[in-house]
Amino acid sequence: MGLMGRNSTEYRSCLDFLFERLNYERSTQLPYTKQHYRLNRMRHLLERLGSPHLASPVIHIAGTKGKGSVAWLLSEALRRSGFRTGLYTSPHLIHLEERFVFQGEACKPEQLIEMVRQLQPVAEELSGEHGVPTFFELTTALAWMLFRENKADVSVIEVGLGGRLDSTNVCMPELTIITSISLDHQQQLGETLGRIAGEKAGIIKPGIPVVSGATAPEAAGVIEHVAYQSGSTLWQLDSDFKSTWSPPELQTLTETTIPQGKVSFHWSDSAKVHFPKGCPDRVDWTLGLLGEHQSRNAALALASVDVLRSRGWEIEEAAVQESLSQTKIIARTQIVSKQPWIVVDSAHNIASVAALTETLQTHFHPRRRILIFSASKDKDYEKMIQALLECFDSIILTQFQSNPRAVPLDHLAEIAREMAGNVKGSRPMLYEAATPESALSMATELASEEDLICIAGSFFLAAEVLPLCQSKKGALDAI
Repeated sequence: MGLMGRNSTEYRSCLDFLFERLNYERSTQLPYTKQHYRLNRMRHLLERLGSPHLASPVIHIAGTKGKGSVAWLLSEALRRSGFRTGLYTSPHLIHLEERFVFQGEACKPEQLIEMVRQLQPVAEELSGEHGVPTFFELTTALAWMLFRENKADVSVIEVGLGGRLDSTNVCMPELTIITSISLDHQQQLGETLGRIAGEKAGIIKPGIPVVSGATAPEAAGVIEHVAYQSGSTLWQLDSDFKSTWSPPELQTLTETTIPQGKVSFHWSDSAKVHFPKGCPDRVDWTLGLLGEHQSRNAALALASVDVLRSRGWEIEEAAVQESLSQTKIIARTQIVSKQPWIVVDSAHNIASVAALTETLQTHFHPRRRILIFSASKDKDYEKMIQALLECFDSIILTQFQSNPRAVPLDHLAEIAREMAGNVKGSRPMLYEAATPESALSMATELASEEDLICIAGSFFLAAEVLPLCQSKKGALDAI
């Protein structure tokens, strides 16, 4: 790793500088208001850094579910087509550098150290006049600094929270994408799909095209209204374009293979007339990401490619196809080991839990399913537990250690025991483990080679379990 790697004093000093700032990923107590999320401070910070957010075109992505998958699929299509591509996502799982991806690889610790050296004096100077920048404001600035330093042709930027007041919402994008919308972060964004959609739609800019995967009528109506007011052309999933998914043949699953489904994509006839060079149909393309819900994310990426082409971008169809078939994303139904299969997923709300359980039932037929589960206090963990109780034979409840937002284990266990009494059919066995590490040990003792172990409930749980899984015998190559 070198003298300036992760074990160096310089690296630890950089992390201290960033993590000592106000971090909304570790606390959800502050409301989502202009008083707490100050875009003017972000603008001043970027101006003093030489406006790195203006150095290359931006594709801006918001949404409740799927924005990370769409961001990866689209950025990989662009990279494979010859564009020098930056990708900014959050949160990270293990190392901070995961947030800053250039040409398909996370930035090196040495690069991070150098950028923080440039950022720190500017941020400290700014603090006296505009207040201390938050953790996410600083990491967003770092992303654009890194992409400018690497002479990116395009930056794919994922919103952190909401959209309207998010630190990333200072850019003038080439394209805006809004993925599916469901109830999450209600304390900050609102209690209804309409309110949440309004916050997500805050990234729509005048005259800039919008690709939307928000199909719930309440959310879709809000996005359509904002796009109309902004004079932005809206391309809507299930109206202007559609995807169909073909599940894998389960008989092809062996102890060494990962089953993959196929996706087909079509523009509606009414939409095609707006594209002078036409829009290709894609039929039975292999989708490397598991689950039917990923076919909808793939559709958003494919529609975005065609919209960019209509704006003069030359994107190779072969590169797009490679992106769909080969892109893998950490903690998105990630298979990390075999015999037994171990799957790590970042599902952390009721909608993503539903997608996860459907994916497991489609792709795997194990003898038994064993779940390791922990959750954050601000999530609807009661409904998550209710949904999971009917899909697993054994559930090991635990408490992640790296973040204070974890639901206490005793409270989680009390709720699970109460709900288990209402499960129809056979009731799952419930266990408790003080830490994710002890939960994984318990699961591997319970499981035979024909079983499946799934870890889900929180990004923070996934972050703690992934390194443990990847050090085990039978672990697959890390992404």
